[in-house]
Amino acid sequence: MKYLIYVLPFLLLNMQPVFADQQTVLKCGKLIDVEARKVLSGQLITVDHQRISAIRSGDHYKGDAQVVDLSEYTCLPGLIDMHVHLMIALSAAYELEKVTLGAPDLAYLAARHAELTLMAGFTTVRDLGDRFGGCSRLTQSD
Repeated sequence: MKYLIYVLPFLLLNMQPVFADQQTVLKCGKLIDVEARKVLSGQLITVDHQRISAIRSGDHYKGDAQVVDLSEYTCLPGLIDMHVHLMIALSAAYELEKVTLGAPDLAYLAARHAELTLMAGFTTVRDLGDRFGGCSRLTQSD
């Protein structure tokens, strides 16, 4: 439970989108359609309340929505990483950090790694363990 208390504020602060209540249109140069196994050109993705509501062909959008111009980029579905360790950062000080970093430090590290992972295009991850051997070990000292 302590782990959840440390991590929850970071997750809530970092996951609030700036335009949560506004409609957003992503103007994609190319879009990977995984179902049709094709790369489509000139696509508009409409996002309403953090959910994709429409995908249609076109290069121009007329309306009140915020337009994010990604016409120089390829848009693709979120990636899934099935093996991550969000609380581990391999560095020269790794062995020292194993005994000096506490749960709050590791929660901050995990939130930062989660943000970097999201910015790299991964929308889903499976964390296969942390430095404490799992959350249950953190709660045994209660």
